[in-house]
Amino acid sequence: MFRKTIFSFFFLLIMLGGICFSALAETFVEGLEDIPLMQGLTQLEDENISFDVPEGAFKSIKLETKTLTQKEILTFYEESLKNLGWKKTAKNTYERENLTLRESFEREGKKLLLIFELTTKSLIKRDKN
Repeated sequence: MFRKTIFSFFFLLIMLGGICFSALAETFVEGLEDIPLMQGLTQLEDENISFDVPEGAFKSIKLETKTLTQKEILTFYEESLKNLGWKKTAKNTYERENLTLRESFEREGKKLLLIFELTTKSLIKRDKN
């Protein structure tokens, strides 16, 4: 009986966590299909940069908000990325498999811009040589 209760409790927690996560991010960032798009952020599709070379790939994606704070965005992505298998390796930097994801912020008047830069580790190593 005790095992069944504990199993039910954890199942409920997982389900509630999934509902909360999906409520905050129902879609994903275009070009970064496994990165959730936080509600309140809008993607600036005209400013996306993407290229592939034999040594790896690079993508730069810009998002904007007029309502969210930098702290809210950082908190959301730190939790979301961790749940998606990304490991925080430095301030605003995450790694998973052969990928490095960096977040940076810029102000444009009343807008806050979030810039995601995704690179393959092999491309980073090539640039250091």
